[in-house]
Amino acid sequence: MDVQQITKGNSYLKTSFYFLGLWLKYLFLNRLLLLMKINKYPKKGYSTMLSFLNIFLICSFFFVRINVEHSIEVYVYNFPNFYSLENIKNYFHHTFEAEATIYYRYLNDSYYLDEFLKIVSLLIEEGVPIIPPDFCVPCEMEKDWKETYIRYSCPLLLYFRDGNLTSIVISRFDPNVLFQAFIYSEESVKVFLRDDLIYLLKDDARMRIEDLLKGRKEVSMEFLSLLPIIVMAALIDAA
Repeated sequence: MDVQQITKGNSYLKTSFYFLGLWLKYLFLNRLLLLMKINKYPKKGYSTMLSFLNIFLICSFFFVRINVEHSIEVYVYNFPNFYSLENIKNYFHHTFEAEATIYYRYLNDSYYLDEFLKIVSLLIEEGVPIIPPDFCVPCEMEKDWKETYIRYSCPLLLYFRDGNLTSIVISRFDPNVLFQAFIYSEESVKVFLRDDLIYLLKDDARMRIEDLLKGRKEVSMEFLSLLPIIVMAALIDAA
């Protein structure tokens, strides 16, 4: 069994547990409505409420199915006026827009610039050869180190599959590299660099980058998980 099959298996297992959780919530809410409303309201009102619950549960299944199938995320760090960004946007729009969620992090925003610099610094600390070997340190001493990082690391693309970092593209935006990074699903993180250089990232660095972006990846699934309870609470309150 290859890595891709294992990844799919884990994804299906997570989905099964999520559906089980939704079903248990359905049974709980069904019982709750019965206990709270059956003596106070006529059967017709209770049936209407239960119908709403059934419809919403089906919708929840549908949205979770979409969320699981489209589990590839790409974070793009670039300046909004850069030519490379237009190329990247056009590529994803015509190739993988329906198969992935693309997050554009514009570096004229200080928050995303700081995040970008943290990622680049982490990669350099881990030995990723972002700065070229012929880099003239004395020549660059008077310049801001941030400018150097931006010059050699922009655009920066991070590819996540099922929440796990799989590949990174640095200072490249040609279609072939973007495609190779997109379909890559091995266990080691592959970094695509200038001059066709490839670097395999260590697990420690991968986990640090995942932790940096972790808070943003679980919001949609957690919200879908809580949404049935929120809606039913509103229905109960309004009844």
